[in-house]
Amino acid sequence: MKKILFVCLALFMAAAAFAQSAKATGLTDSDVTSFCKNFKKLESDFKKLGLDLEDREGVVAAVQADKKVIEVLNKNGITGGNAVDKLKALGYGYAVECYDDTLAKDPETAAMVKNLGIDPIAEARKLVADADKNVVKRHLKELKKVFNDD
Repeated sequence: MKKILFVCLALFMAAAAFAQSAKATGLTDSDVTSFCKNFKKLESDFKKLGLDLEDREGVVAAVQADKKVIEVLNKNGITGGNAVDKLKALGYGYAVECYDDTLAKDPETAAMVKNLGIDPIAEARKLVADADKNVVKRHLKELKKVFNDD
């Protein structure tokens, strides 16, 4: 959980800096499956580029990616020229889906949050398109294993 919280926080800060609205990235089941399968390799390849997925500055640098970062993502199964956007969508989608999954398993807390009338991850919800979030939702169990959140 610690890893994904760092990634999500860094992505949130980077997105807030660029103030982008959520557009579907075309994230596919294959992208997410490849991400899960190749996570260790992605971490290693990013470190070779001087980027650390758990480091805020590293993620910001990835958001402002050059061709080398896109090549690493493509090589590891996250396809297309917008692979960095897909990685961001995966991170935000994971944060939203984990939150929703946690509340679904704890109706008492869900009722309390509802009564307060707030959504602690409302900003993250705005940063991921429903189509991308749905792809992440289908692979939530796999992603939790990758991030040691199971």
